[in-house]
Amino acid sequence: MMNKVRVRKRINKKNIPLIFARGVMVKYFHASWPIWIDFRITYRCNLRCRYCDMPSSKIGEMSTDQAKMVIDKINAPGRVILLTGGEPLVRKDIGEIVDYFAFHSDCEVRFNTNLVLLKKRYDEIKNCDGFFFSLDGTKKTHEENKGEGSFKGVEEGLEILHSEKRGKISMTVITGNTTLDDIKFVLDTCAKYEIVPAFQMVRHYELSKESREINPEMDNAVKIFEYLLEERKKGFIMMNSRKGLIGQIKLARALANTNGDFKASCYSGKLLCTVDSDGIVGLCFSRPRHTNSLNLTQEQVTFNDALKALHTIKPHTKRCPTCTCMAPIEFSLCNLLNVDVLLDNYHSEKEFQRLEKAYTARNHP
Repeated sequence: MMNKVRVRKRINKKNIPLIFARGVMVKYFHASWPIWIDFRITYRCNLRCRYCDMPSSKIGEMSTDQAKMVIDKINAPGRVILLTGGEPLVRKDIGEIVDYFAFHSDCEVRFNTNLVLLKKRYDEIKNCDGFFFSLDGTKKTHEENKGEGSFKGVEEGLEILHSEKRGKISMTVITGNTTLDDIKFVLDTCAKYEIVPAFQMVRHYELSKESREINPEMDNAVKIFEYLLEERKKGFIMMNSRKGLIGQIKLARALANTNGDFKASCYSGKLLCTVDSDGIVGLCFSRPRHTNSLNLTQEQVTFNDALKALHTIKPHTKRCPTCTCMAPIEFSLCNLLNVDVLLDNYHSEKEFQRLEKAYTARNHP
């Protein structure tokens, strides 16, 4: 494994026009060029969250060499990869995979972790381009969702990342036990540790275990998102745009009064997609795997082949009923005609990148 520290910038001034141009092609000319890819490197996990049952999955796991081949296929300037799981830190080769992204690709690679194992393995993955993690509220609420002792890992992990001046994005899942005090605690924690927060209602997908049983009361969800909207208007930077928060409020109201079939566009397979732990390219982890999907661990399959196969699964404008996932919502809203969404997303990304630049500058004066 390489001991050097990454100095290249994945997202730089040259990439911004490239991302912009490709966004135009996707939005208005029906092209397909994912800017964001969720790369689930494993289903294994050291926690057993009550809204997730991924560790029970029978889906296979690619080898280190296969992972490198997949990285080569998805590699492109201006592309962001979220390396996720399960818990990626349970893989013994995770440092080698991160370093391959860092030194052999033009992609920006961000690392998603529950932070529990970060204290032991941070040095192995420090060449990533920032961190995602989950924080569901106070210690009581967080551990009700993720298990006893999980909050200590968050505290220890945040101390490391804060001292290193790393870019950090937290995801708060709003469930039936989420209170306004939890949300205020998350915002206070984010202010203390320089974190950009994100919020969404609990997501339902194939391996979501008890998620439907722990749905939030929709009246409470509306109050939470209305509070977050006011904080956003006051200047608190978060991944959710103002329009995205308004959309969550409308969705919660729709769920409270109808069957929840809230109509909105979706750009999965176009602006974003997934790569599963066995190499299958999919639209979204919230959707079941499809027989038309192709596997990137097969040498003859290119990424373009896999994207074309996705187009046979659904029209790009159709959205799954009651989708609550924050990232697809923001991607669907972020178009050239919506200045507010563009500005909100620009400010949240700028704050994240500010910390990563500080980290790079400190390590390479």
